[in-house]
Parts: sequence; C-alpha cells; structure tokens
Amino acid sequence: MWVLVINGLVYLTLGLITGRFRRKLLPISPSQITADVKAALTFRLAHDDLAHYNAVQKLLYAGVILCGILIVLSGLSIWKPVQFQELTGALRRLRFCPLRAFLRHERKSSDFWSCISPWRCWCRRVCAP
Repeated sequence: MWVLVINGLVYLTLGLITGRFRRKLLPISPSQITADVKAALTFRLAHDDLAHYNAVQKLLYAGVILCGILIVLSGLSIWKPVQFQELTGALRRLRFCPLRAFLRHERKSSDFWSCISPWRCWCRRVCAP
C-alpha cells in the first residue's frame, strides 16, 4: 500500500511542480466537452495529434486524479480514524451527500436533476446536519 501511496504522491508532486497538469488538463469548458462528445458519437473525432487531449479526455483524466486523491484520503480515515477525525467526518459527509440530496429531494419533487445543479441545491445546504 505504501509503495502505491508514495508513487501517487510523487506523480502528483511532479505534475504540479512541472505544470504538466495545467498544460495538459486545463482549460476544460462545457462547450468543448459537448462538441467532442458529439464528434465522437458521429465518428468524426480527430486524432491528428496524439499528444493533445480532447476535452472529454481532459475531464476524465482530471476526474481520475481527484478520485484517486479521495480514495487515499478515505483510506487514511479508515486506517487511523482517531488521528484523522476531522477528515473522517468531512469524507463521510462528502460520500453520503449525493444520496441524502436525492432522498430529501425525492420527498419534495420528482425532478432529481434539478437538485444536482450546483446553483439550485448545493451540498452544504442539503446535507446540513
């Protein structure tokens, strides 16, 4: 486990220090993602330069990095719950927030997707203890 954690930390550190994440994964705009998804579904997505990521790849790579960070943090909170008490509570709220939002919103309305929108119903308000 520790070999993988150290490997991930080195990867994140080098990616942030060298600016590779900023160069390769940013900016990501919703219009680019929509255009690339449409192009991929119609088999018109260009693969001219393999060193250049399209918007969907950027989004997914950034998401995988963020999920990896959350997995390591949740592992730490399970491994040492007393030492990482604040982290454990925050991760628990983060993990169960979408489920709580869904259940609370289902009682009020049948339109679940309106609750997912961060402008209308954000996690802090819905998942307040």
